[in-house]
Amino acid sequence: MADETADGIEIPIQWGDPGESPFIYPTNLVVQHTPEEFLIYFYAIEPPLLFGENEEAKRKQLLQLKTVQAKPLVKVIVTPGRMAEFVKIMTENLDNYRKRTVAASLTSGGRK
Repeated sequence: MADETADGIEIPIQWGDPGESPFIYPTNLVVQHTPEEFLIYFYAIEPPLLFGENEEAKRKQLLQLKTVQAKPLVKVIVTPGRMAEFVKIMTENLDNYRKRTVAASLTSGGRK
């Protein structure tokens, strides 16, 4: 894959090692847009840590909670054209995943 400059010259892209990227595990996302860009916010919501000797003590703690914190992890901003590419790539990958998991389920007799 190469990136083309305004002069029509192709320059190869050297992809960095993804192992150097921070690992995040978003559980929620929010997408907003303006006429020029899409803003994608990724959040992590962790279940509250409850202490107690039994389930009733933990339940009482849960009932006292007013909110659960959604920790912002990263904001990604992309152009509408790039967003369309992302949606297409993600849809294709999700379809492939579903086909493989259905096929694997059928070959294993539905056992997990």
